[in-house]
Amino acid sequence: MNLPFFVYGTLMPGQRNWHLLQDVFEHYSDATATGWQLWHLRAGNYPAITPGEETIEGVLVWVGEESYRVTLRALDDLEGYSCAAPQSSLYLRQRAEVITSASAHETAWIYVWNPVKQAALEREGAVLSESRWEPAPPSFEAK
Repeated sequence: MNLPFFVYGTLMPGQRNWHLLQDVFEHYSDATATGWQLWHLRAGNYPAITPGEETIEGVLVWVGEESYRVTLRALDDLEGYSCAAPQSSLYLRQRAEVITSASAHETAWIYVWNPVKQAALEREGAVLSESRWEPAPPSFEAK
């Protein structure tokens, strides 16, 4: 069984990388995931999550069977994830429990910041108090 993807940043509908999912999704639903901390990386204007105690908002996306493998590779490439070399990956792909807007509990793939790169995250990112990521205005990115 192919797992859906929980996306919380540039892969959400209307964001700059939605094009990777817009032609292959079967359906999607607003969803939340608990047990995370949401970050914003100024360079590149994108989010990351690390283990924490917060609930983050995102979208759960189900991809059609015929496009699943190609989409999985495309998302892994975008997120800098290599299952052959996870220690050098920017993000790790792992299973997480999420809750849809219809209160359904689902297991999904989620991309999590690689803990071996925590120092870079702390240097280049900022913890967000919001539960939903939005792109920052250009003035925030430049800091």
